Amino acid sequence: LLISLPASAQYYKGELRFTDGHKLSGFIEPPALESKQVKFKDTEEGKKQKFSIEEIAGFTAINEDGNPFTYIATITTAQKPFKNELKILDNKVWLCLIYDGKIKIYDNYVNSSSFGSSGMMVSTSERVIYIKKETADLPQFCFTTISGFSGGVYNYYKKATEALLLLDCPNFKDLMVKEDIKKNGYRRIGELYDANCGKK
Repeated sequence: LLISLPASAQYYKGELRFTDGHKLSGFIEPPALESKQVKFKDTEEGKKQKFSIEEIAGFTAINEDGNPFTYIATITTAQKPFKNELKILDNKVWLCLIYDGKIKIYDNYVNSSSFGSSGMMVSTSERVIYIKKETADLPQFCFTTISGFSGGVYNYYKKATEALLLLDCPNFKDLMVKEDIKKNGYRRIGELYDANCGKK
């Protein structure tokens, strides 16, 4: 089972993989989507170290329940507004693998702060979903989750996902059902694709 975690100050036992091929075992703090570094300790009580996202290819760690989770450090793509073409986003981001099949689904969280109605600063964390298609070299931005799961919000998720996948798989049209996705999570998108689309 692949899982994801909101960025937090908690460290998990794992292994960093560097772009030059070497590895480093210790304790890792999962970074937020746009963080420029990852925090690492040799031991649980060890001194904190920081490594640039440019140095890291990815890492795998184990959560409290004994389940592994894997992050990659990668550039991504996004659809150009009003155009049927992609743009490559040069800044690397951290993505957590939540589904690994014919397509790969990734997520992470963007932390932001704003002033609430009371005038106090309020911190929020928004989950962002990326999909790497069978025919693609890089993960592509799909959608940012919004609080709640109303019809309008769900339709945004559905339309964004279909826009990304329908060219490769016309069969994907209307496979997503609101209650199914709500119950089983966004990895269900990958399960539906694998069952109905792609190379056998």
